[in-house]
Parts: sequence; C-alpha cells; structure tokens
Amino acid sequence: MAIVAQSGEETLRVLLEWFEKNKVTYNEEAIKVVTQQQTQGGSNIVSPNGIGVVAKRALIDEEPLVMIPKCAVISSASSALANIFEDEGLGGSLALCITVMYEMAQGDESPWYGYLQSLPRRADIPLLWDAESLKWLAGTDVGKWVERDEKNVRDDFGVLQTLVADYPSVFVSQNGVRWDDFECFMDTTSLVSSRAFMVDEFRGNSMVPFADIFNHLTSAANVHIESEEAVCLLCGNEFGCEHTEPLDDSDDESEHEDHDDCESHGESGSDEWSDEGSEGSEDESDGEEIPILVDYNGIPVIDSSDDMDVDDDDDKDKASDKNEDDSPKMDDDDMLSGTLDMVVYQPCNAGSEVFNTYGDHGSAYLLHRYGFCDTDNDFDSVSLDTSDIMQAISVAVSEKRAADVAVIIAR
Repeated sequence: MAIVAQSGEETLRVLLEWFEKNKVTYNEEAIKVVTQQQTQGGSNIVSPNGIGVVAKRALIDEEPLVMIPKCAVISSASSALANIFEDEGLGGSLALCITVMYEMAQGDESPWYGYLQSLPRRADIPLLWDAESLKWLAGTDVGKWVERDEKNVRDDFGVLQTLVADYPSVFVSQNGVRWDDFECFMDTTSLVSSRAFMVDEFRGNSMVPFADIFNHLTSAANVHIESEEAVCLLCGNEFGCEHTEPLDDSDDESEHEDHDDCESHGESGSDEWSDEGSEGSEDESDGEEIPILVDYNGIPVIDSSDDMDVDDDDDKDKASDKNEDDSPKMDDDDMLSGTLDMVVYQPCNAGSEVFNTYGDHGSAYLLHRYGFCDTDNDFDSVSLDTSDIMQAISVAVSEKRAADVAVIIAR
C-alpha cells in the first residue's frame, strides 16, 4: 500500500486515533503502546523498528487489558468481497489475503487505513528470502516447508489472476497495490501468515488490530486472547441472534428466508441486493457481471444496476462518505457480534514488555510462520525421516535386521 513516509511517532498517532474511532479500547493506566526503544540490560523491550506494548505498572493475573470489537477485524466472511468469495467458492487464507489487498488498494479511503498504515510492507518469513539465504535452511524442516509453500502460493496467485480477470472493475490496481504483481501478493501473504488470528467459526482467521501488536515469547507470555468461537454460522452474532430462537411451524418458510438473507450477509454480501441488481438481465450474457460490494452492515457500497450511470465524481464522493460514516464503529448492533479480549494470565513487572503467546511451538515453526526464533525454547525438536533412520540402521546392523526394523516401523 502506498503510504507517505512518516515517523514512527506519526504512524503510532494515526493508529491510536483509529483505535479510538473504532472503539478498540485498552487500559491506558496499565499499559502503553510504544515505538522503538533502546534495549537496556536485563529488560524486555520491544524490537527495533516495531511497535509493542509495555507495562506502566505491575500487571495482575486475570486483569483485562484490551477489548477489540469483532466488527473491527478484517475478515473475508464480513468483507465487501464476501459475496464474490461465495460465488467463486474461495475461502481460507487466500480469501483473507485478497481482502487485505483490496483494503490496501483503497488507500486512505479504506475504513482500516489507520490500522493498515501501521503494518510493515512485508514480514521477514523464509518464503520471501533470497536463494542465498535459503541455503542456510537446506536439509531442515523449514527448508522443506518453504518448497511446499512456494508451489501453494503460486497456485493461489493463479486463482487470483482468474478472479481479477472476471471482476476487473472491482480489482483495480491503485495506491501501490498491483493485482498482477506476484511480489505484491507475496508481501500480503507474509503479513497474513504472521499476523492472522482465529476469531470464531464464522469469521475464521482474521487480521485483528491491536492483538498483533503484542510480540511473542515462548513459555513466558503475559497475556492471551479470549474470544467466543461458537457464534451463529449465518450472521456471526454472539448475542441475540434470531436464528437461535425457535419458530413455530407456521414460520417455516420465513425462517428459511431469514437464514438465506443472513448467510449472504456473512458469507457473500446480500442476495437481496444481488437479486435487485440482476432483475431483468437473466438473458444478458455479454459483458462483465458487476458484483455487489457490501459494507459491514450489508449495505451496498456500489450500485450494480446495469440501467444506472454513475459518474466518477459520485463514486469518489460515495467512497469518501463510506470512510467517514461507515467505518466499523461500535453501536448496539455491533455489540451483538462480541469482542476479543486480551487478558493477563501471568504477571508482568512495570517497565517490561507485555508478551502474547502464539502457541507452544518449536523454533522451526516460529521461523516458518512468523519469521523469528526464540533463543530459549523448550519446544524445540528435531524430526527425522524414516529413510534417514533406515539408512543409519543399515550401516550399523545387517541388511536382514534393518528389514525387520522397517517392518516394525511400518506398523
């Protein structure tokens, strides 16, 4: 995403303003979000050129620190592209990568601009290393995983190119995002790989502002993220969902219709709007079918009617209005979606960095997924291929004995 170069302090200021606007709240008396600091002996301070969280006082077990509305996360299931993803059968990390690229392409008109401008251009994961650097991984698990990843990412990029060709008016290269640029796609893939969190069964893996500021420390983290994952699969609501309320037999038909409407809101925009945009055009097979892009409340952000002409100025005005009025702010309806909460589970001393945990993983996994390793990791391990074991046994014992061991291993 093309962003005017600015200082770390300015980047942080814009991010904190975005938090306030979108009701992402944190205990300012207990913690502070900081940019690069000098590392002092014996202290845990954020890594250079990054953003982290430092305790302003001693943190207490089970103390809530951050509340993140689910309506503030970037999720493919609730994005403006959700109806396209459902039509094309796309999901998972690819759909999230495309969603993030789409929002980056909107520049400062994206409701998530304040968050996106705080992200690095890419994460330094091995998938993006040059050939000389990858030599250091030869023969390791990470080296094998990178080879697999390269193929998968190129396959995903091919799927993206088909999508861009089918919807050229939606996927417009702008603001530093080029949809036909493999490197641009790789950069976004690295960010999603290193920063996405599982939110719930409806939203899946999503980009979660503020949660990704906390750095990881194996076996010594201070906070973890809590979220209700069992939400309505049709609308994503955690509270007050109409689909969980029993209806009498006379309402069977309307219940089915409600499910369809809500499913399209969560998965693919809104069939209601899509039907309106396609009425009277069932026999038209020429030209591109313009999809309905919806905002976070299921309201279209562009008009797909073939009979309506919208000039460029009106489009720009609508985009500006969308940025000012349709940002994912918390209201009573948004509260139904629930929140993600960062809660203390191990004490932290005043002045120390507050760490999250990305799970109990060895250094190979951490390097592959996030681009870093812990110097002291109790979960480190070494994996051996069966072929390597058999080769070693055949050298040490007879061929017959090696064959007998192979049979035992195969069981």
